Amino acid sequence: MIQLSDNDLVRLVKAFEKMPKATRRQMVLAMKIATRDAATVARAKHNFISRSGALESSIQGGVVSEHPLVGEVRAGGARAKHARFVHDGTGVYAGHEPWVIRPVNKKRLRWVGTNGRFVFAKSARHFGQRPDPFLANAVESTKQLRQMVFLSKIRQAEKEAGL
Repeated sequence: MIQLSDNDLVRLVKAFEKMPKATRRQMVLAMKIATRDAATVARAKHNFISRSGALESSIQGGVVSEHPLVGEVRAGGARAKHARFVHDGTGVYAGHEPWVIRPVNKKRLRWVGTNGRFVFAKSARHFGQRPDPFLANAVESTKQLRQMVFLSKIRQAEKEAGL
């Protein structure tokens, strides 16, 4: 048989009253940590070629809303408006038709071919840019870490509440 005294019952009730506030605070903190970690992975592990560093530096994570709790990992902004096109792809990779490119001021198009020599053409069919879902990949790859962070913060909330 287990007996509870009035003091134990009062202490338990007070702990349960503290629990929602402690849990909310710890869950917000866990979301901040999880989105920060996913943003760090997205900056480090991507397939696009960074020329100016604007796209990489635009990758951020954070809490969007506390009620309900919503976190977000995003890229773009004023310096990296092309983020969506890099992430989702363009042309046939985004559900559109290929298009023909023709020269405007010259008679021929020119680009460096796979063998390192110039290629000349009157026109070229462009199929678009393949997607590099670096944000989605980062969120997926940090799933297990995210679960551990949330579990740790739930335990921390229990300690704060006195349970």
